[in-house]
Amino acid sequence: MTDDIAAIKAAIKERWANATPGPWQVAFHGFYEVEAPPNQLVADVGICGRAKEDAEAIAAAPQDIAWLMAALEARDAELARLRAELEAARVVIESVRSLQGNGASTRTARRALARYDARASGEGT
Repeated sequence: MTDDIAAIKAAIKERWANATPGPWQVAFHGFYEVEAPPNQLVADVGICGRAKEDAEAIAAAPQDIAWLMAALEARDAELARLRAELEAARVVIESVRSLQGNGASTRTARRALARYDARASGEGT
C-alpha cells in the first residue's frame, strides 16, 4: 500500500506541476469561470446548479492540494521516525531478554535500557 501511495503522490505532483500556475480566481462573465491572472481561462463552469460553489472549489484546489500534500509529507516523515523508534525499542527488548536468559544481572539490563533511552532522546546519536 505504501508503494501505491507513493505512486499516487507522484502522479498528483506531476499533474499539478503541469497545470496552469495559480493563483486561480472565480470570474463571472454571465457565467462562472475559473481564471489564472492575467485573464487566462482555467475552467468554464457555467451557470447551472451550484456553478458558483463549483467554481470556488476549483479555484481553491491548487492551495488545497498543496496544503494536503505538505500535511501528507509531514505525516510520512513522522511515521518513518516512529517506525525507526519502534525498531530500536524492539532491539532493546530482545537484548534485555537475551541478557536475562543468559543470567545477566538486572544492572546489565538497566544499562541496556539506559543506552536505548539515550538514543531515543537524541543523546546517543
